[in-house]
Amino acid sequence: MFIPKRVIFEKDSLDTDMGQNIYNKVKDNPKIEIINANSNRIKSNIPGDNLYEQYRSGKETLVVGKRKSLKFQTCKPSANYQLPLVSGCMGRCEYCYLNTQLGDKPYIRVFVNLDDILKKAKEYIDERLPSVTIFEGAATSDPVPLEPYTIILKKN
Repeated sequence: MFIPKRVIFEKDSLDTDMGQNIYNKVKDNPKIEIINANSNRIKSNIPGDNLYEQYRSGKETLVVGKRKSLKFQTCKPSANYQLPLVSGCMGRCEYCYLNTQLGDKPYIRVFVNLDDILKKAKEYIDERLPSVTIFEGAATSDPVPLEPYTIILKKN
């Protein structure tokens, strides 16, 4: 299980059941800093005097927000589309391609507007009928370490 040093709640994220559930799971932990962001400018809330320190601090940061774009990225060859449940990774694996993809955004982000995301997934499925549509839920992150907070995988 991932235990962040800080959780940043973006504007409107606490208006959702998932946002409230995440808040309730972290609010009583004195080792977790809770930040209610008035804007979606995340990097200003991540400590560090230089890029290296901000990158390391970002890996210990969970951002809770709504996914604004509901256009899914393709995910060839493993699937038809990425399923955008979470993004970013708490790992520091030197071999991982995510280091090159998430360089200035190393934080972990969970999307709390799950109903909107699943509704869009259903539209993609319907567009491709009668073909089977495959989604990759871990293309830009691993949702398993966040499951105790989100219960995304259990629900779906």
